[in-house]
Amino acid sequence: MPRTTSLNNKAPIGMLIGRRLKKLGKTQKWLALEAGLSKNHICNIINGKTVPSLLVLKKIARVTELDELDLFNALSQKLLLPDNSDGIE
Repeated sequence: MPRTTSLNNKAPIGMLIGRRLKKLGKTQKWLALEAGLSKNHICNIINGKTVPSLLVLKKIARVTELDELDLFNALSQKLLLPDNSDGIE
């Protein structure tokens, strides 16, 4: 049985992909196989640990039938969020 995790603490792109997979009744493993990517790579994208290339975004969009621009915008949100790890507020 697939593991269920909360989408609340995911990167915006992870929330978008996760919701789509849930709606489709599919898993990250399925997405990885269909997109020709490793499950680890998909997991890292969803968790915000890896910034996917445009080619990878296109593959994910094709398989999940998500709009490429929606994926790119979700990725941009993560990149533009303030990171206070440097102590600057």
